[in-house]
Amino acid sequence: MVNKNSTYLLDFKKNKTSQFGEDGIIEKILEILPKEEDPWCVEFGAWDGLFCSNTNSLITDKGFQAVLIEGDQKKIPDLKKTYEKFSDRVHILHKWVDFDRNSIDTLLNQTDIPSNFTLISLDIDGEDYHIWHSIIEYKPKIVVIEFNLTIPMNIDVVQKRGSGNALGASALALQKLGKDKGYELVSMTDNNMIFVDEHYFPLFEIKDNSCSTLFAPFEQTYITQIYQRYDGGWVLHGNKHLFWYGVNLDLRDEDVQIVPKFIRFFFASKPRYMRALAKAYMLIFRRKNLGKH
Repeated sequence: MVNKNSTYLLDFKKNKTSQFGEDGIIEKILEILPKEEDPWCVEFGAWDGLFCSNTNSLITDKGFQAVLIEGDQKKIPDLKKTYEKFSDRVHILHKWVDFDRNSIDTLLNQTDIPSNFTLISLDIDGEDYHIWHSIIEYKPKIVVIEFNLTIPMNIDVVQKRGSGNALGASALALQKLGKDKGYELVSMTDNNMIFVDEHYFPLFEIKDNSCSTLFAPFEQTYITQIYQRYDGGWVLHGNKHLFWYGVNLDLRDEDVQIVPKFIRFFFASKPRYMRALAKAYMLIFRRKNLGKH
């Protein structure tokens, strides 16, 4: 059962430009944290400053100064237009963030942002873990970071650095990284994890901030599990939708079977010759598909 005291921040979900209620959750977090005289936020990729933005409302409604980083030249004019009324406190950088000349530390060093600024939002569809890991000189109070919402909460996995956008990182991997960097998880939305500096964590009075607890409201929607029947068949449980591939496709149990239907049976209930034929089929005709070497 989900501990309501642990997931209460979800009650404040609302969107202005965020995707899954992050605007409202961040607003509530800011109410809990000590007030700041000169709040700053950072976001990349910033797109046009509106699409799935976790910082727009902070800039336009809360008076935040901001550093917005976007690598796509085509998006820069729209980004500037979005914040033309706030150009005195919004610093727009046209850069692709990397781990060298355009590292977050290097880029932020070009601005007046303090080392313990208020919030950073990381969403670059893949390298988010490695970018956060590379930030050394700055420690924002709040970190909003994308994770791969289809990976079960007990799996610790991160894509190889520099491999693009094939996998991203699991929630558990990011939570471990957060702890190493001095952060505690306070909330999870459909595809974002929200951390705060560990010094402020007691203010939130969260009893259980494990990934499994905080993501429980979304697990059935996104996590796909497979279990086996006694007859060798596989059963899909939970999410059966193929995400991100550009097609509206729902998976069926039959789509993931390895054992063909005609030999899908409980071995102990069949004669020896049928069991032998089934084993021979699987060893000879399915060897290549099973990847046995």
